Amino acid sequence: MGKWINTDAAYAVLTAYYHHSTDAQHAALREALGQVESVDAVPVRHGRWTDKDGGIATCSVCGDRWGVWSVMQYCPSCGAKMDGKDGENNDTV
Repeated sequence: MGKWINTDAAYAVLTAYYHHSTDAQHAALREALGQVESVDAVPVRHGRWTDKDGGIATCSVCGDRWGVWSVMQYCPSCGAKMDGKDGENNDTV
């Protein structure tokens, strides 16, 4: 599976690297990047189950409480990935 990138960020990096390019070349690059397949995506929120008491646990991101938390890899309320990387937001999709 390929990596999804931010085309605006890619454009900024490439134009900085090729700073000697002409305005026409920069425009062609912008046009080419605009033709790259795009997807609707949101950053992955990371969390962990806390206050595990009597089969009920609390999501560290949204605070909702759930039973059977030990088998849930994502919070059903907010969608946070329960991988123990509490509070991290690293723009993975």
